[in-house]
Amino acid sequence: MTFPGIRLAGEVRCERHPGEALSLVLQGTEAAAQRLTPVEIAFTAPQLPTLPSLLRNALIEERALPGGGEGQGALRRFVVVAERGRRFEIQARSVHVHRDARTPFFAAVPPARAPFARRIFFRLITAVVATRPGCGLLRRLRRLRRR
Repeated sequence: MTFPGIRLAGEVRCERHPGEALSLVLQGTEAAAQRLTPVEIAFTAPQLPTLPSLLRNALIEERALPGGGEGQGALRRFVVVAERGRRFEIQARSVHVHRDARTPFFAAVPPARAPFARRIFFRLITAVVATRPGCGLLRRLRRLRRR
């Protein structure tokens, strides 16, 4: 499966975890289709380039690896191009892209409406607590309940 190019806008955090399953994680905001979406790109790489902890406006693309590199577990070549033309090359076995799904999910699923009795109850309680005598009444009720 080919990796689509991903353009990250603004700050991109780079977390290195040498020797772990996901050895490099890039966190940023993807600028696609006039919408900014939080995204996390994780690489499984045997060797990591020296990346700064913070990049700006990065583009991550997959390039052909010289000499092939086909099959399960084969290395793939990715190029990270950051601001001012800085380039970092990553040879990784796999890449995982995680996009934030909250915005489209909550746009499709409306929030549940609270029952009428509960809405009235909370409106009354907040109105009572907003007054000094109401706070005193609630304090006395709380003391009676403790006994």
